[in-house]
Amino acid sequence: MLIINRKMGESMIIGDNLWIIVLDIQEKCIKLGLGLLEDKSILSVSTLKLDERLKVGKDLTIMAVQIRGKQAKIGIDSHRDIQILRGELYDKNNDAY
Repeated sequence: MLIINRKMGESMIIGDNLWIIVLDIQEKCIKLGLGLLEDKSILSVSTLKLDERLKVGKDLTIMAVQIRGKQAKIGIDSHRDIQILRGELYDKNNDAY
């Protein structure tokens, strides 16, 4: 499991087209927006309590691992060949990582 620290408004890119943004962080849960990378529109919103898992497709699981103040640790289980990036590392202009 890969664990990524995220604050409200920060995002992750999973694979070639999945975009996940942290919409809100509460004391015991986080609200995530899931959408497509091409237009960064939110197609689905999910709220995860601590240790709760969200299955996305058959090969991806997202979990709320820890919440401290306004920062959350998000765990991601996927195949090793699926690239996972923090949103700020993705360069949309030339698809460079």
